Amino acid sequence: MDYTGQSNSRSAPAEQRKEAMRLLRLSAANVALALLTVLATPLATQQATETPEQVAARYLHALSAQQWDSMAFLMHPYALHQLRDVLAPLFEAPSLDGAREELLGVRSISAAKALSDTAVFTAFIARGLGSQSQLMDFLRKAKIQLIGHVPEGRDTVHIVYRMTFEDSTAAISKMDVFSMLRMGNTWRGLLSADFRMLGAMLRRQART
Repeated sequence: MDYTGQSNSRSAPAEQRKEAMRLLRLSAANVALALLTVLATPLATQQATETPEQVAARYLHALSAQQWDSMAFLMHPYALHQLRDVLAPLFEAPSLDGAREELLGVRSISAAKALSDTAVFTAFIARGLGSQSQLMDFLRKAKIQLIGHVPEGRDTVHIVYRMTFEDSTAAISKMDVFSMLRMGNTWRGLLSADFRMLGAMLRRQART
C-alpha cells in the first residue's frame, strides 16, 4: 500500500508472477511424485527374484505339456546360441539336407541360417521329442519331485530332480540334473552334455 491507501501497481504483478511460479513448481513436483508412485509397482513386480527351483518347475512343466516356446523362453540366451554352435554342420554342410529337415524342419542351408537362436531350439526340441510318442507319454504322466540345487560358484546352479512313472505294467524312477545360469534376478537353463554329443555326431556325418 502507498501513502494514498492504494496497492502498489508495480509490485503487485511481480508478486503474482512469483506466486504463479511457486504453484507451477509445486504442481510439477506432485505430478512427478504421482508418476513415480504409479511406475514403482510394476517395476517392483518385474524385479521380483525367482529361485532356481521355481524356474526349474516351470521348465519341467513346459516339457511335460509339450510347450516348446515356453521351454525356449526359460533357456539362457547363451545356451540358445550354444545350441546353434553345436548344430553348426546343419548351417554349413550341403550334404546334410536330410538331417536339416529331420532336426530343424527346413531343408536348405539358407533356410536354416534364417532361423533365430530361439527358433532353432524350438524346432529342434519339438521335432526331437514330439516325434517320440512313448517318451512324451512318460513325460506327461510322470510325477516330478524337485530335490534341491547344488551351487557352482556364484552364478551357476544344478537342480536335482526325480521323475517317477508308474502304471499297471511298469514302474520307472529316474534322477536327473537341470543346470541353470543366473540372468538378472532369475535363472535360465543351460544345455546338457547330450547336445554336445549330438554335435560331434553331426560333424562326423558331415565329413562322410
